[in-house]
Amino acid sequence: MGKGYENQAIQKIVRSVLSWNLKLLPSGDKLVGMELRLKEMASLISTISNDTRLIGIYGIDGIGKTTLAKAVYNLIVHQFDGACFLLDSDKKDLLELQKQLLRDILGKDTSTIRNIDVAIKQVPQIKKVLIVVDDVCDLRLIEVMVKASVGIGSTIIVTTSDKHLHFLEVDLMYEVKELNRKEATQLFSLHAFGMNSPPKGFISLSRCMVDYCKGIPVALEVLGALLFRKEKSEWECMLQMLEKRPNMQIQNVLMRGFHRLDDHDKAIFLDVACFFKGHNEDFVKGILYACGFFAAVGIRVLAERSLISILNKKLLMHDLIQRASWEIVRREHPHEPGKRSRLWDPEDVYHVLTTNTGTENIEGIFLDTSVSKEIHLSTEAFKKMKRLRLLRVYQNLKNNSLISNTIHLPRDFEFPSCKLRYLHWDAWTLESLPSNFDCGQLVELNLKHSNIKQLWEGYKDLECLKVIDLSNSQHLVECPNLSGAPHVKRLILDSCTSLLKVHPSITKLEGLTILCMKNCRMLHHFPSISELESLELLNLSGCIKLDKFPEIQGHMKYLLELNLEGIAIEELPSSVVFLPSLVLLDMKNCKNLMSFPSNICSLKSLETLVLSGCSKLERFPEIMEVMGSLQKLLLDGTSIKELPLSIFNLNSLQILNLTKCKNLGSLPNSICSLKSLETLLVSGCSKLSKLPENLGRLQFLRNLQADGTAITQPPPSLVNLRNLKELSFKGCKGSTFYSCIPSVLIGSLLRGNSDGTGLQ
Repeated sequence: MGKGYENQAIQKIVRSVLSWNLKLLPSGDKLVGMELRLKEMASLISTISNDTRLIGIYGIDGIGKTTLAKAVYNLIVHQFDGACFLLDSDKKDLLELQKQLLRDILGKDTSTIRNIDVAIKQVPQIKKVLIVVDDVCDLRLIEVMVKASVGIGSTIIVTTSDKHLHFLEVDLMYEVKELNRKEATQLFSLHAFGMNSPPKGFISLSRCMVDYCKGIPVALEVLGALLFRKEKSEWECMLQMLEKRPNMQIQNVLMRGFHRLDDHDKAIFLDVACFFKGHNEDFVKGILYACGFFAAVGIRVLAERSLISILNKKLLMHDLIQRASWEIVRREHPHEPGKRSRLWDPEDVYHVLTTNTGTENIEGIFLDTSVSKEIHLSTEAFKKMKRLRLLRVYQNLKNNSLISNTIHLPRDFEFPSCKLRYLHWDAWTLESLPSNFDCGQLVELNLKHSNIKQLWEGYKDLECLKVIDLSNSQHLVECPNLSGAPHVKRLILDSCTSLLKVHPSITKLEGLTILCMKNCRMLHHFPSISELESLELLNLSGCIKLDKFPEIQGHMKYLLELNLEGIAIEELPSSVVFLPSLVLLDMKNCKNLMSFPSNICSLKSLETLVLSGCSKLERFPEIMEVMGSLQKLLLDGTSIKELPLSIFNLNSLQILNLTKCKNLGSLPNSICSLKSLETLLVSGCSKLSKLPENLGRLQFLRNLQADGTAITQPPPSLVNLRNLKELSFKGCKGSTFYSCIPSVLIGSLLRGNSDGTGLQ
């Protein structure tokens, strides 16, 4: 048959399309929550003005993408001259899909057409075509479909768990969400009872089933059908079984996306599912990168395949997908947990550690000791775990306090694995790490609430170590020698209440960004920090014996926060000006502080300065240059007698707190130049007898509190404060509120707020 004859045959088929009767798809009689989703889809589709529309419906497997696509198809198919629904496209090759496309759209047998590309080119003669491609994995398929339907007004709808579709310039991406509780209960009841809600006697059991399914339609349908006409005892048995292992029919649907991953991404996914759900994305990437994974790429792939989601930098995963992932690991060795790759279930961990049945298969162990039985470990417990890379023994702490100590270590305990990348062990019972501790690939060491007195002796080669957290280790006497760990970025020693000194090697950590030593109450000396070039946060608050802050030699251009609350220093060195990026300086309750550097105005980035409770501070320095970033100045509880006239240089100040400054006798008129000031607090300033006459110039002032002052008459300009929301003069000496403030002033303020709301 010649090419010309073939083209004539195609033309004849195409001309017959307009008279073809388009059929609706069967969509079932148990559709729940579809009306709202259809309205949302229809509304979004109507906003697309392109000649050819490409629409993506995406979400996790089993969420109801295909059901929604069928409903949309049936809703709009009458608007088109030809239509095709390619179901389960991932199970068919491209040629088979192309043939089905032509059969459905042209309405004739295509067996005589040998050249599919020629046939595809004939389709645009149809005015409008609707094509739905279900369960797309290969994006090349969509490119073919786009070529096939270039007719004006044509629409292609794609269902997928892969968000990669945005690379094809999709006009609309619609995410299918979980059913809400009401919808989920209705769908489950339709399958379990043949009615919209559970009958009496099954309400509680149904609620448990719906809670388990977490809004996933396929789970609600499968479990509902399995429990149809079953006795209560079988329901209870099913619930108990589901707690141990998922239903395989549901498992197979939820894990379709997992089985399409390569081995690298599968390993990352299982680590997230077993260990890192809910953890910070950057933290997880750092640990996985140390394990040899390309974590940034892998996590992006998992998110694009809808296997995980990322919200506020947290890695999230649907509960049923996590349970399905656990089952994949369990099935590695159903009856021998010591031969699995990952352990997280307290019962499995207890069994392996108490029977010494761990093997080299184990790569990670996470144990929540708050739900575990007491374990007395032997040195043999970890002996065969040669590939262990992740070990976390932890408690879900309440108020940062340890509940109990349930894991006991022998004095001769040893770590067998030199492959450890992450070691987190709350309430470590030994006074030091084992003598054979040689984890050169370790990235994070976390021993909070431990009995550690000395982490290790001498030099340890820990080239990869980036995080050390020994907080609340109340027996720790000295910091470890970190000369063999030059890449440490975070050192947390909060509440190490016996810590006497800081090892000199810490001051050589050029990459250190966070150093926290809060409430190290015995610490009396701190070395120079000038070589900590990368430091961003330094917290020495609560170090009550620390009476001197070291001089800063050279610029520390990255330090953002300096917290010295409650330390014993009498003065802050003038070299503090070498902190050009400092945003927060907190010296609250430094009871011995008597003077403050006169060159404070050089801190151009400073936004918050806290001197609250510095009861010996009598003078705040002149501000000789504009400090355009300072927004909060807290001087409450100090002994200052006056503010400097140059306070007008704080032109961005929003909050000025002078509460209980009992020696403060007056406020300078220059305070009225603080155009950004929103809150002025002078309550408890018992010697303050008047406010500046031009206070009404503070047009953004919203809160003025002057309780317990000696003010007898506020300035008349108060009436000009159009944004004032809170005004208080309670307890002013020799006056009541109403005698202190003229009634005409009150009336004007009550009426005059610029946003129409009243004075409180």
